[in-house]
Amino acid sequence: MQLDKNPWKIYRNGKLTAEVADYATAKRVLKALSRAFPRDSFVTRYQGKSISHCTDGGRAIDG
Repeated sequence: MQLDKNPWKIYRNGKLTAEVADYATAKRVLKALSRAFPRDSFVTRYQGKSISHCTDGGRAIDG
């Protein structure tokens, strides 16, 4: 199975609007789109590999 280089997908009113590589970029893009189109609805999805979590506050473990 080949992983997508841009696993974060942002949908605006049900249509794919943006694909980005990491969480921080997805957050910035979503904020900018929300300001540009305040009446539209947005959904952000992660379609990459599973991320392991530790028990300390649910923070992701890199690696």
